[in-house]
Amino acid sequence: MKNLTVYPGPVLLLFIMLLLVTACSKSDDQKEFEDRAFSPPQNYTAMQANGQPASPAQSDPDDWRVSPMYSGLIDISTPAYPNPVNLNGSFRIDIDIKGIESIPGIQIYVLQQAQNLFGPITQIDQSSLNPGIRVLVLDPASFAGSGSTQNAVGLNRLVIFDSRNNVISYGDVKVE
Repeated sequence: MKNLTVYPGPVLLLFIMLLLVTACSKSDDQKEFEDRAFSPPQNYTAMQANGQPASPAQSDPDDWRVSPMYSGLIDISTPAYPNPVNLNGSFRIDIDIKGIESIPGIQIYVLQQAQNLFGPITQIDQSSLNPGIRVLVLDPASFAGSGSTQNAVGLNRLVIFDSRNNVISYGDVKVE
């Protein structure tokens, strides 16, 4: 019987190649998620002022999903509420932060026509990110920027980024 000699070089190389392929697929998943985040809004999840789903239920399964990069680290515990929101009112988004060591801040932008981002309309520094629920209170009139507040009326896509410009989540808010 012959002794079979296994050289660590080829085995190590194979292992590294498998890790690279796995890492690329995660990167591809994140890129696909981010591409979807920059698509125009088409629907929204209707929510009451108390954070409960509106009746009759109107849900957009594409709204407020968490990116592959942040899966398990952040949850959108309550999507934008109330939704629709009055132009002169405010709305909230509840974000459940599971840990702070890999979340370098949060910024929220509004996606305007032709994939232009406006904002940030709100920003949370890393120093203030603690585990637990963060309630973000937003003013829909800020979606208009320096233009007429009437420019904010309609369906608006919000994109939540970390401070390194990675998309965390996105969702649509209807302003009336």
